[in-house]
Amino acid sequence: MLKKFRDRLILTIRDPQEGGVRAIEPHIKSGLIQSAIEGGFLVDIEISYLRNISVDYGNQILSRHYLGEPPLYRELEALAVEYEKKCRFLKIALRKSVNSSKYLISLLNRHRNLVAMETDGEPASRIVYSILGSRLIYCHILEKTSPGQISCDKAMRILNLLKKLD
Repeated sequence: MLKKFRDRLILTIRDPQEGGVRAIEPHIKSGLIQSAIEGGFLVDIEISYLRNISVDYGNQILSRHYLGEPPLYRELEALAVEYEKKCRFLKIALRKSVNSSKYLISLLNRHRNLVAMETDGEPASRIVYSILGSRLIYCHILEKTSPGQISCDKAMRILNLLKKLD
């Protein structure tokens, strides 16, 4: 059913402790991820989950969601250095904090395949991070899965307005 959209969709299967909405049985989750990759979909896989599955994630999105206080910048930088050449994109999602925007902007200045966002930031911040170099914008179609998500319709309207200004 979704194959005709595989060039426009990012599939995610995330447990609540990874920032997802629902828990899913590990064997079902790994089977769905494997099937999606084999079907040519772009899949977003939480880095902490990689130790549980054996998939070729070289052309996929690897994510690290920090759902509590953000780590020190040096930990984020080490993560970016470790994974930036091992995947298509590396996504780092932080909760909004005193240092979150400073950390994300600094990472975007240093790494080219990074996706950066504040999970509970203002929805417009997703557009701002894309202007600053974030490679993807995570949006929602019907309902938010993260408080900071912007609707796809609104994101497209903003991006089209920005394109007209260019």
